[in-house]
Amino acid sequence: MGSAWWSRGQRAEPWREMRVEHEGVEGAASRTRVIFEDRDLPLQDVEVRRSGDGEPLSARLALGDGAQLEMRFEDGKPVELTGGDGARATISWSGRKATVAFTKADGSAAGEEGVLVPVELRSSLALAQAPLPAREDAWAGLSLVGEAHAQTAIPSASAPKEEEDPSIAVEREVTVELGLRAAANDKEPNGEVQLEARCAPPLTCVVRNPTATMPTTATVQIAVAGSVKKSELGSGGDLEAFTSEAKEERKTAQKQLGDVATAVAGVGVVAMACQEAGVEASFCVSKLGRRGNYLSRAGAAVEAIRGHEVDTSRGLELRAAALRDQDAARRRLDQEVTIELCAIRPGYSRACTEVKGRPLGDEGMSAETRTLDMRRGLGGTLVGSFVMTQADGADCKFSPSPRTSGTLNLSFDEKKGIMTATYSVKQSGTRPGLRCSLGTANMRWEQTYSATATQSISPTQLQAGGSIPLRLKGNMAGTGSFSFSGCRTSGGAAANCPGGKREPYNYPMEINGTLDLATRTGSGNIVVTGAPLSTRGTWQVPAAKEAK
Repeated sequence: MGSAWWSRGQRAEPWREMRVEHEGVEGAASRTRVIFEDRDLPLQDVEVRRSGDGEPLSARLALGDGAQLEMRFEDGKPVELTGGDGARATISWSGRKATVAFTKADGSAAGEEGVLVPVELRSSLALAQAPLPAREDAWAGLSLVGEAHAQTAIPSASAPKEEEDPSIAVEREVTVELGLRAAANDKEPNGEVQLEARCAPPLTCVVRNPTATMPTTATVQIAVAGSVKKSELGSGGDLEAFTSEAKEERKTAQKQLGDVATAVAGVGVVAMACQEAGVEASFCVSKLGRRGNYLSRAGAAVEAIRGHEVDTSRGLELRAAALRDQDAARRRLDQEVTIELCAIRPGYSRACTEVKGRPLGDEGMSAETRTLDMRRGLGGTLVGSFVMTQADGADCKFSPSPRTSGTLNLSFDEKKGIMTATYSVKQSGTRPGLRCSLGTANMRWEQTYSATATQSISPTQLQAGGSIPLRLKGNMAGTGSFSFSGCRTSGGAAANCPGGKREPYNYPMEINGTLDLATRTGSGNIVVTGAPLSTRGTWQVPAAKEAK
């Protein structure tokens, strides 16, 4: 037995060098991210998001080869793991056994496999919601995230310099129970609907779960965010009121490591099922699968995560100051907000409703209930695709949004004489091995944004058909974030990496090109102004086959 424990401890050693980022306290929505510093590991970082009642909702995992996996939880356990190409593994649990069903990227079934969960994974999977032991002397390497998103440079070996006037970002969620109904005479009422939200600057509004299948009542989560320059907040008040919150936050960080371990254990179970079934898919991480007859390689990572001590002895005062700044920014941005929530379905008229309130007020906003009737329109909606790219800047200025793509919708309102273009994205990725004069690093980025642009168009133009020039104007609003890991100097020595940065944005944009109403085809470009790095895109109708 002693030898087995020694062996497990040795296998866990490469995983023990980790950095933890955390936001949130008990009773509020929170996220915890673990970044492994060893670039040779098959798993580079794991981020888990939890609801206000403490339930793990989802996880995002970045692999060593740059690929990403998405995980969904139910009742504290992983139930679905999706690869970047859309292939997924669905997990059902029964005692110490798991059954994994495989689905190909095209949606077709690819069989299933049952596995006995190894001993070293069982505690994490069975205790997904049980807190890890409290550690009063913990906090090593904790980076608490809450400000800034733009462009950044690989840090030097010295500690990264603070921005002279950083942006202080705040974000709240608004929940809408949205009913989506079809007309009584609609012969094809079932179908997928795209959901989009917008609000007026200086705030941005983005739907976190932008798709729904109608008819249904969907729980829509809208992120409302904004930022204020620190210089505009004044000197601030007493830190005492925020110190207790910082203390609670550090305790929450330690507890939530258990959910990170659970996510890794879930990946390990899927990897074992892939091995036994002989399946090769984007969600199969073979290097986290079975080792020998009984051991799981994922067990070493789980051991390291559950044994990690989050050292809170440092940074408590800094975190209290950050919380104070966020509260001041929230109060400065607090105002009555009108959120427009729209549903878009090909062949149907764009349907919208409004929600009003003060999401950044002291109490936030209660859940709202709305209903949208989806009706087929004469103009309907044309479905296309878009690709957006952002170029790197000067030496060591790397883009946190190198390439994003998705669906673009063109809808027509004949009564109002308006054409509306919309697109949205929720994507993330990694940029391993970035190199510049300062050294090398791995970047992880995430972008969630939506855009709406309009142009006047007369009923005569619509009815006449033919080719028309497009110049739709509007805004692209969202929230972006990035962080670095595995930083090294140009000489190869280990270097300090900066903490993650996150910030909302709202940029003017134009959609230009031509559209042939007769053939329902078109193409053109997208120009975004005001972004810190050159940002441009292309679009086409119908959608490109490779668009996601």
